Amino acid sequence: EKFHRSSMKDAWERLNETLELLGNLMCRTVFRINLVKNLNMIEPENYANLIKKASPLFIEIKGYISVGFARKRLGYERMPYHKDIVDFAEKLAKETGLKILDEKKESRVVLLGKNRENMKIKKEEI
Repeated sequence: EKFHRSSMKDAWERLNETLELLGNLMCRTVFRINLVKNLNMIEPENYANLIKKASPLFIEIKGYISVGFARKRLGYERMPYHKDIVDFAEKLAKETGLKILDEKKESRVVLLGKNRENMKIKKEEI
C-alpha cells in the first residue's frame, strides 16, 4: 500500500488474471521489477510466486534511479547499490529456478532467465 494506489478496487485480481494469461502467450515476455531501497526489496519469495504464474522468458531487476520528477518523490537515498540488486536477484533466482544471465553495474540492472540462448531473437520470431 505504500507504493500502490490503484483507482480500481479489483486491481489485485486483475493483475493475477493477467499474469495467468501471460503464461499462455506465444511470444517473448519479460517482467521488470524496479527495486526501491527501504520500500520493496523484501520477500523475493512473494515475487517468485507472481513470476511463476506468468512464466516470463526473462526478468529484469532494475534499481530505482533518482532522476527527473522522481527526485522529489523518493530522493537519492532510495537508490539501491548494485550489490543490493544482485543480492535480491540471487534470492529471486533461487526461488524461481532461474539464473543470472547478465548484469550491468552502471545501469544497476540484472537479467534473470533460463539460459543465454533465449537472449538472441531468432529470425522465425520476427
